[in-house]
Amino acid sequence: MAEPITTALRAKLHDVQHERTALQSRLAELEQLEQAIQLVIADESRGARAPVQLKLKTRRRKAQVRRKQIGQTPKSALIVRSLWAGDWKALGEIEAEALTAGIDFEGKNVGRSLHFALVGLQRFGYTEKDADNRWCLTTEGRSAAGTPDFPGRTNAALN
Repeated sequence: MAEPITTALRAKLHDVQHERTALQSRLAELEQLEQAIQLVIADESRGARAPVQLKLKTRRRKAQVRRKQIGQTPKSALIVRSLWAGDWKALGEIEAEALTAGIDFEGKNVGRSLHFALVGLQRFGYTEKDADNRWCLTTEGRSAAGTPDFPGRTNAALN
């Protein structure tokens, strides 16, 4: 089992990598804008008569697309509660917690259902899987989840 400091460092590394990717994307957009403005300036300096309209394709930033709250369904809430402490857990451990909690999976395979949910959360950067197939909630996932319902504990105590 990973030590708390290692888990925290892995979560921070993931956040830094995500931010670097977002900044690289933004830099590419700014370079495109810079080139377009330079072209307009060059046309203006040559005395271009027709007004030039810039239509730049800009992507929606992933952070805007991802702004959703997780933990709204019983399955997602169980995953958030299970992984909130920062420990890496195997699917079997999460499955055991789901069975203990009595969540209704409507006749579906519990492990498979939870795995699909974990992979879906991973696609948005909310969960992470290590080489030993153990899962943890990322810092972004903790942020999107808010504070799970832990009686007697504050948000500061959970962070």
